[in-house]
Amino acid sequence: MPSDGPAGVERSSEGSLEDARRAVTRERRHLADERAAFAGFRERVEDLDVVRSRGGAPARSREVGGGIARVREAYADTVMAVPHYRERFDEDLTENVAGELSPELAAALARHDRLRPYVKRSLLTAADAAIGGRTTLLSIIDSELESIADLDERLEGIEAERAAIVGQPIDRMEFNALRLSRRRLCGLEERCDDLAAERQATLGDGCRSSPAGDDLGEYLYADCESVHPLLAAIAATGRRIERDLAGVEDRLVAVK
Repeated sequence: MPSDGPAGVERSSEGSLEDARRAVTRERRHLADERAAFAGFRERVEDLDVVRSRGGAPARSREVGGGIARVREAYADTVMAVPHYRERFDEDLTENVAGELSPELAAALARHDRLRPYVKRSLLTAADAAIGGRTTLLSIIDSELESIADLDERLEGIEAERAAIVGQPIDRMEFNALRLSRRRLCGLEERCDDLAAERQATLGDGCRSSPAGDDLGEYLYADCESVHPLLAAIAATGRRIERDLAGVEDRLVAVK
Protein backbone atom coordinates (compact mmCIF):
# COMPACT_ATOMS: atom_id res chain seq x y z
CA MET A 1 0.00 0.00 0.00
CA PRO A 2 1.16 3.63 -0.43
CA SER A 3 3.59 4.76 2.18
CA ASP A 4 3.39 8.06 4.08
CA GLY A 5 6.85 7.69 5.55
CA PRO A 6 8.12 5.67 8.48
CA ALA A 7 5.12 6.33 10.71
CA GLY A 8 2.53 7.10 8.07
CA VAL A 9 2.27 10.71 9.20
CA GLU A 10 1.18 13.20 6.58
CA ARG A 11 -0.40 16.54 7.38
CA SER A 12 -0.77 18.49 4.16
CA SER A 13 -4.00 19.79 5.70
CA GLU A 14 -1.76 21.81 7.99
CA GLY A 15 -0.92 24.02 5.03
CA SER A 16 -4.57 24.83 4.38
CA LEU A 17 -5.24 25.60 8.01
CA GLU A 18 -2.08 27.66 8.45
CA ASP A 19 -2.95 29.68 5.34
CA ALA A 20 -6.43 30.21 6.77
CA ARG A 21 -5.03 31.25 10.14
CA ARG A 22 -2.70 33.78 8.53
CA ALA A 23 -5.47 35.24 6.36
CA VAL A 24 -7.89 35.60 9.27
CA THR A 25 -5.25 37.01 11.61
CA ARG A 26 -4.26 39.58 8.99
CA GLU A 27 -7.87 40.61 8.46
CA ARG A 28 -8.38 40.89 12.20
CA ARG A 29 -5.41 43.22 12.51
CA HIS A 30 -6.70 45.36 9.65
CA LEU A 31 -10.18 45.60 11.14
CA ALA A 32 -8.86 46.48 14.58
CA ASP A 33 -6.71 49.23 13.07
CA GLU A 34 -9.66 50.57 11.09
CA ARG A 35 -11.99 50.51 14.07
CA ALA A 36 -9.47 52.43 16.16
CA ALA A 37 -8.99 54.88 13.28
CA PHE A 38 -12.71 55.59 12.97
CA ALA A 39 -12.92 56.01 16.74
CA GLY A 40 -10.12 58.56 16.54
CA PHE A 41 -11.84 60.32 13.65
CA ARG A 42 -15.11 60.44 15.54
CA GLU A 43 -13.44 61.93 18.59
CA ARG A 44 -11.86 64.68 16.53
CA VAL A 45 -15.12 65.49 14.76
CA GLU A 46 -16.92 65.58 18.10
CA ASP A 47 -14.52 68.29 19.26
CA LEU A 48 -15.03 70.47 16.19
CA ASP A 49 -17.15 73.61 16.28
CA VAL A 50 -19.98 74.12 13.84
CA VAL A 51 -21.34 77.14 12.00
CA ARG A 52 -24.94 78.09 12.76
CA SER A 53 -27.08 80.71 11.08
CA ARG A 54 -28.66 83.33 13.35
CA GLY A 55 -31.09 85.63 11.71
CA GLY A 56 -29.65 84.83 8.32
CA ALA A 57 -26.07 85.63 9.33
CA PRO A 58 -23.65 82.75 9.86
CA ALA A 59 -22.23 82.46 13.38
CA ARG A 60 -19.75 80.06 14.92
CA SER A 61 -20.47 78.12 18.09
CA ARG A 62 -18.05 78.63 20.99
CA GLU A 63 -14.88 79.51 19.08
CA VAL A 64 -13.48 79.92 15.62
CA GLY A 65 -11.47 77.03 14.26
CA GLY A 66 -13.91 74.34 13.14
CA GLY A 67 -14.66 73.60 9.53
CA ILE A 68 -14.72 71.10 6.74
CA ALA A 69 -10.99 71.44 6.23
CA ARG A 70 -10.41 70.14 9.72
CA VAL A 71 -12.78 67.25 9.10
CA ARG A 72 -10.81 66.32 6.01
CA GLU A 73 -7.57 66.65 7.95
CA ALA A 74 -8.93 64.44 10.73
CA TYR A 75 -10.00 61.79 8.21
CA ALA A 76 -6.61 61.79 6.52
CA ASP A 77 -4.80 61.59 9.87
CA THR A 78 -6.86 58.64 11.13
CA VAL A 79 -8.79 56.51 8.65
CA MET A 80 -6.40 57.07 5.76
CA ALA A 81 -3.35 56.60 7.98
CA VAL A 82 -3.86 52.93 8.83
CA PRO A 83 -0.78 50.90 7.79
CA HIS A 84 -2.60 48.89 5.13
CA TYR A 85 -4.49 51.79 3.54
CA ARG A 86 -2.51 52.05 0.32
CA GLU A 87 -2.36 48.27 -0.16
CA ARG A 88 -6.06 47.71 0.45
CA PHE A 89 -7.82 50.88 -0.64
CA ASP A 90 -5.47 53.27 -2.47
CA GLU A 91 -8.31 55.79 -2.86
CA ASP A 92 -8.39 59.54 -2.49
CA LEU A 93 -10.31 61.01 0.43
CA THR A 94 -13.52 61.68 -1.47
CA GLU A 95 -13.69 58.14 -2.84
CA ASN A 96 -13.05 56.58 0.54
CA VAL A 97 -15.52 58.77 2.41
CA ALA A 98 -18.17 57.90 -0.19
CA GLY A 99 -17.60 54.20 0.38
CA GLU A 100 -17.14 54.25 4.15
CA LEU A 101 -19.52 57.00 5.26
CA SER A 102 -21.82 58.03 2.40
CA PRO A 103 -21.74 59.69 -1.03
CA GLU A 104 -23.65 62.64 0.45
CA LEU A 105 -21.01 63.24 3.10
CA ALA A 106 -18.26 62.86 0.51
CA ALA A 107 -19.97 65.57 -1.54
CA ALA A 108 -20.34 67.82 1.51
CA LEU A 109 -16.65 67.49 2.36
CA ALA A 110 -15.68 68.20 -1.24
CA ARG A 111 -17.95 71.19 -1.90
CA HIS A 112 -18.35 73.12 1.34
CA ASP A 113 -16.08 75.02 3.67
CA ARG A 114 -18.22 75.40 6.77
CA LEU A 115 -19.16 72.57 9.09
CA ARG A 116 -22.91 72.74 9.61
CA PRO A 117 -24.61 71.00 12.56
CA TYR A 118 -26.45 68.50 10.37
CA VAL A 119 -23.20 67.55 8.61
CA LYS A 120 -21.47 67.01 11.94
CA ARG A 121 -24.35 64.85 13.19
CA SER A 122 -24.24 62.80 9.99
CA LEU A 123 -20.48 62.36 10.29
CA LEU A 124 -20.78 61.13 13.86
CA THR A 125 -23.60 58.73 12.96
CA ALA A 126 -21.68 57.36 9.98
CA ALA A 127 -18.52 56.95 12.06
CA ASP A 128 -20.52 55.04 14.67
CA ALA A 129 -21.82 52.75 11.93
CA ALA A 130 -18.29 52.14 10.63
CA ILE A 131 -17.10 51.30 14.14
CA GLY A 132 -20.09 49.04 14.78
CA GLY A 133 -19.68 47.17 11.50
CA ARG A 134 -16.06 46.41 12.26
CA THR A 135 -16.92 45.34 15.80
CA THR A 136 -19.39 42.84 14.36
CA LEU A 137 -16.81 41.57 11.88
CA LEU A 138 -14.20 41.20 14.62
CA SER A 139 -16.62 38.99 16.55
CA ILE A 140 -17.15 36.83 13.46
CA ILE A 141 -13.41 36.62 12.88
CA ASP A 142 -12.71 35.65 16.48
CA SER A 143 -15.21 32.81 16.09
CA GLU A 144 -13.50 31.76 12.87
CA LEU A 145 -10.11 31.67 14.59
CA GLU A 146 -11.62 29.44 17.27
CA SER A 147 -13.01 27.17 14.54
CA ILE A 148 -9.59 26.90 12.90
CA ALA A 149 -7.90 26.02 16.21
CA ASP A 150 -10.60 23.48 17.07
CA LEU A 151 -10.44 21.81 13.65
CA ASP A 152 -6.65 21.70 13.74
CA GLU A 153 -6.75 19.88 17.06
CA ARG A 154 -9.40 17.41 15.92
CA LEU A 155 -7.67 16.66 12.63
CA GLU A 156 -4.43 16.16 14.51
CA GLY A 157 -6.16 13.49 16.60
CA ILE A 158 -7.52 11.79 13.49
CA GLU A 159 -4.13 11.89 11.79
CA ALA A 160 -2.41 10.46 14.86
CA GLU A 161 -4.80 7.52 14.88
CA ARG A 162 -4.43 7.05 11.14
CA ALA A 163 -0.65 7.04 11.52
CA ALA A 164 -0.91 4.35 14.19
CA ILE A 165 -3.04 2.19 11.92
CA VAL A 166 -0.95 2.48 8.76
CA GLY A 167 2.24 2.19 10.79
CA GLN A 168 1.41 -1.46 11.44
CA PRO A 169 3.00 -4.20 9.30
CA ILE A 170 -0.07 -4.36 7.05
CA ASP A 171 1.57 -6.76 4.59
CA ARG A 172 2.13 -9.32 7.36
CA MET A 173 -1.13 -8.95 9.29
CA GLU A 174 -3.71 -11.70 9.55
CA PHE A 175 -7.30 -11.44 8.36
CA ASN A 176 -8.94 -10.49 11.68
CA ALA A 177 -6.32 -7.83 12.41
CA LEU A 178 -6.86 -6.39 8.94
CA ARG A 179 -10.62 -6.30 9.51
CA LEU A 180 -10.07 -4.40 12.74
CA SER A 181 -7.81 -1.92 10.95
CA ARG A 182 -10.44 -1.45 8.26
CA ARG A 183 -13.09 -0.82 10.91
CA ARG A 184 -10.89 1.78 12.59
CA LEU A 185 -10.22 3.55 9.29
CA CYS A 186 -13.94 3.57 8.51
CA GLY A 187 -14.50 5.19 11.88
CA LEU A 188 -11.99 7.89 10.99
CA GLU A 189 -13.81 8.46 7.71
CA GLU A 190 -17.04 8.97 9.63
CA ARG A 191 -15.35 11.48 11.91
CA CYS A 192 -14.18 13.44 8.87
CA ASP A 193 -17.71 13.36 7.46
CA ASP A 194 -19.01 14.70 10.77
CA LEU A 195 -16.43 17.50 10.76
CA ALA A 196 -17.41 18.47 7.21
CA ALA A 197 -21.10 18.47 8.13
CA GLU A 198 -20.42 20.67 11.15
CA ARG A 199 -18.48 23.13 9.02
CA GLN A 200 -21.17 23.23 6.36
CA ALA A 201 -23.77 23.90 9.04
CA THR A 202 -21.67 26.74 10.44
CA LEU A 203 -21.32 28.30 7.00
CA GLY A 204 -25.02 27.89 6.31
CA ASP A 205 -26.50 29.26 9.52
CA GLY A 206 -25.90 32.89 8.56
CA CYS A 207 -23.67 33.63 11.55
CA ARG A 208 -20.49 33.65 9.49
CA SER A 209 -21.22 36.31 6.91
CA SER A 210 -20.30 39.96 6.92
CA PRO A 211 -22.91 42.61 7.78
CA ALA A 212 -23.11 43.28 4.04
CA GLY A 213 -23.99 39.61 3.50
CA ASP A 214 -20.70 38.71 1.82
CA ASP A 215 -19.75 35.05 1.76
CA LEU A 216 -17.24 34.29 4.50
CA GLY A 217 -14.97 32.32 2.19
CA GLU A 218 -14.84 35.02 -0.46
CA TYR A 219 -14.34 37.70 2.17
CA LEU A 220 -11.56 36.06 4.18
CA TYR A 221 -9.95 33.53 1.89
CA ALA A 222 -9.96 35.00 -1.61
CA ASP A 223 -6.14 34.95 -1.64
CA CYS A 224 -5.87 31.38 -0.33
CA GLU A 225 -5.66 28.29 -2.51
CA SER A 226 -9.27 27.52 -1.57
CA VAL A 227 -12.00 29.89 -0.43
CA HIS A 228 -13.05 27.10 1.94
CA PRO A 229 -9.72 26.05 3.47
CA LEU A 230 -11.25 24.31 6.49
CA LEU A 231 -13.32 22.06 4.26
CA ALA A 232 -10.25 21.55 2.07
CA ALA A 233 -8.24 20.41 5.09
CA ILE A 234 -10.95 17.95 6.09
CA ALA A 235 -11.16 16.65 2.52
CA ALA A 236 -7.38 16.18 2.34
CA THR A 237 -7.43 14.08 5.50
CA GLY A 238 -10.41 12.14 4.17
CA ARG A 239 -8.60 11.34 0.93
CA ARG A 240 -5.62 9.94 2.82
CA ILE A 241 -7.88 7.76 4.92
CA GLU A 242 -9.69 6.58 1.78
CA ARG A 243 -6.36 5.69 0.18
CA ASP A 244 -5.22 3.80 3.28
CA LEU A 245 -8.54 2.01 3.48
CA ALA A 246 -8.19 0.85 -0.12
CA GLY A 247 -4.76 -0.58 0.72
CA VAL A 248 -6.13 -2.50 3.70
CA GLU A 249 -9.03 -3.84 1.63
CA ASP A 250 -6.63 -4.99 -1.09
CA ARG A 251 -4.68 -6.87 1.55
CA LEU A 252 -7.88 -8.41 2.94
CA VAL A 253 -8.69 -9.80 -0.50
CA ALA A 254 -5.17 -11.21 -0.78
CA VAL A 255 -5.29 -13.12 2.52
CA LYS A 256 -8.77 -14.62 2.15
